[in-house]
Amino acid sequence: MIRTNRLAIDAGALLACAGAASAQVVITEVFENPPGSSTNNDTRWEYIEIHGRPGMDLTGYAVACIKGGNVDASFNPPYPLIPGNVEIDEAFSLDGYSIGCDGFFVIGNDKDFLTGVASFLEPNPDFIPSQPDGPDNKRFLNGGLFTTLHIDNPNDTVGNLSNDDSSTYVLVRRRPGFTVVDGQAVYGAGYSFWKDTSVDVNFDSELDWGTEVSAPGFDGPTQVEAIQIVDEVAWSDNGGKEYTRREQHEISDTPGFNPDLIARVNFYLDNPELGHRFNADGELRFTRIADEEWVYGDLPEDYATTRLFDPERTKGPTDPNGPEYDGSCNPDDPDSPCDPVPGGGLLFDDFDFTGFQFTPAGFNDHPTNPAIRQFRFEFAGCDGQPLHGGIDFPTGDFNFDGVVDSADLTLITDRQGATLDDTVTEVYDNGTPDDSSDDYTVEVYRWQVRGFQQTLMMLEMDMTDGTDGANAPEITEADVQAVADLVGPSCEGDVSGDGETNLADLNLVLANFGTQNSEGDADGSGTVDLADLNLVLANFGCE
Repeated sequence: MIRTNRLAIDAGALLACAGAASAQVVITEVFENPPGSSTNNDTRWEYIEIHGRPGMDLTGYAVACIKGGNVDASFNPPYPLIPGNVEIDEAFSLDGYSIGCDGFFVIGNDKDFLTGVASFLEPNPDFIPSQPDGPDNKRFLNGGLFTTLHIDNPNDTVGNLSNDDSSTYVLVRRRPGFTVVDGQAVYGAGYSFWKDTSVDVNFDSELDWGTEVSAPGFDGPTQVEAIQIVDEVAWSDNGGKEYTRREQHEISDTPGFNPDLIARVNFYLDNPELGHRFNADGELRFTRIADEEWVYGDLPEDYATTRLFDPERTKGPTDPNGPEYDGSCNPDDPDSPCDPVPGGGLLFDDFDFTGFQFTPAGFNDHPTNPAIRQFRFEFAGCDGQPLHGGIDFPTGDFNFDGVVDSADLTLITDRQGATLDDTVTEVYDNGTPDDSSDDYTVEVYRWQVRGFQQTLMMLEMDMTDGTDGANAPEITEADVQAVADLVGPSCEGDVSGDGETNLADLNLVLANFGTQNSEGDADGSGTVDLADLNLVLANFGCE
């Protein structure tokens, strides 16, 4: 079994922080709304950053901003009009590009980006200035510009990122009308995942499949639901809609401001349940995954001259060492100020991110506080040497718990034979109440978001298991064996799945003794009995 340190924002406080592996590719930063009155600010500063394995071919992938409008006077049930701008705002193709040797790829806004933050990008020494910038003549080795990457909609042209309304940013792979043939992207009939596509004509926060009835004055829906989302993050502005696969990936609290920019500092498989929040109904809930993964805020008006990515207002992950809430008031209610009292048991306070820097094509670390830093994946650079100063989240950690153990081996064993293109049949309701006669079945991609990340990692455990020494398109026995080699001999009696036979296993057996609960069934007999107790005791201390 391999163990690794876990990244912590505050000296080990976030003990549930996720591990990472060799093939992940995720969104790590978005600068959507540069403040200030200058019309050049957007083209100079807007960007979207993704992070992944250095050298990874991004052909087939795309990034999009989907806008969800906002609720205003035009929202009149029972037949809702679509308030605001509900559509794909911008979409960018990554075909022909790859992640840079630093592990980053940045999509920057237009040519003015070169005079803003281009110093963060790596110029291509072979770039020919007299020729157009593009996949065959790249200006940067770790980035591209909006105009170059824009997916051409015959009805519209590239623009700036919309600064208003609710936002959903997605990194996608497969989408309708799009295929990759012999490594080349092919856009066919029916393709619609591009700028100004209407994605939610009935304003129900679901991507449409083309069978719903359009609202008056709006075009019919197009088939955008059959996309494969690799990563996602969203936030609501004044009641607008978000379009993530999981609500957990929506930032739940944007108090009094629509974020200028966001940066990811953590990565989780499931909700770590570190903090608490009040929902729209005033009910107490755990913070969401997105709340604990992202730092977000507003920049000062003078940022364009100071070039300091230092938000004047920020929110971010919960500080487990901060003051707790005593239950006497709602700390998120500006009309009901309160001071949380230590010992209250509920965590509401965030880390203090004052001075936190946002850096495209670089890690978002605090300049003076080494405890506040972005998570690192375990990657090798283009030279084959480990990146990121030896910070180690091991390859093979599919459940992102910081350990490669029997639980990870079980995950990849169960997924042997899977490919990234696997689909499943799902039943969709077209929105008619109490009427299932017009429901319809559709084929959707099986591996989405975290499931996609896991499958991608599993596929790359053995990169030479396919034809002619290439990587096989499916998870093979060689991939499984690579994980088995990392895990090593298993411990009998390890019912907790932590790779050891210890007190945790003994407690599980005792707690479930005499039942048919699989959590304590060490020998697989179907019953937790004396045989299981003896097996744990005989192997106690195995690791």
